[in-house]
Amino acid sequence: MDKQRLLFSVLSLLLLASCSDTIFSGVGGDANLEITTDQIEYTPKDTVKVTFVNDTPEDLFLLSSGCSAFDGPLPNMVIEKQRGHVWENATDYGCTAVYQPPINIEAGTSYSVKFRVGVTNAPQEEGTYRYLFDLRLINENGDPGEKLPARYRYSNEFKVLK
Repeated sequence: MDKQRLLFSVLSLLLLASCSDTIFSGVGGDANLEITTDQIEYTPKDTVKVTFVNDTPEDLFLLSSGCSAFDGPLPNMVIEKQRGHVWENATDYGCTAVYQPPINIEAGTSYSVKFRVGVTNAPQEEGTYRYLFDLRLINENGDPGEKLPARYRYSNEFKVLK
């Protein structure tokens, strides 16, 4: 019985791995959305530049938090801190938000934004962090539609040092 369960588990994993991701009009593994910071180590007072590279066939909306960054609207995001093997929310917004329209990142283009690493009063302590952004497909009315799966919305990991 254990061999049958193991075989079933392996076959299930192989089947899942062979399925293509259809979020980007059925393109599957060819679609790529990269979100990277300009460095991998910062202090809380450093400026981070985050670049979004949209190599998918779809235009995307990056929703704004309503706060300002150094060179435009601050994206709506969650800051997560790694504690052991778990990622925990470390976001603590502290600004007066004003409506700003979503940022359109067209297919085949990139968008960059700069803000202070500790802009939201986190991350202030040493550790490993990442950003989770609110990226969405654009619906048929030209409005923000379905939120992309989380795997497409994370930045790379980075460290904050004192």
